[in-house]
Amino acid sequence: MKNISIGALALGTLILILSFGMDTAPEGTHNIGLMQYQLMVFHTGSLLALSGVILLAASLVLDRIKANTAAT
Repeated sequence: MKNISIGALALGTLILILSFGMDTAPEGTHNIGLMQYQLMVFHTGSLLALSGVILLAASLVLDRIKANTAAT
């Protein structure tokens, strides 16, 4: 589970970085359709990164609980 969460976090971060580099004004004026697409890509990347962080935190908590129950 930890590998999946790290992968989701890395992929989400990469998508977020790429969304900032998208060109929304190819002919000099901003294209609303391209801006909407950029916003959808940004939301997808942020959702993926957030789910990666949540899964990673849950994985670390579960590992800590297993370690504490095995020690007692």
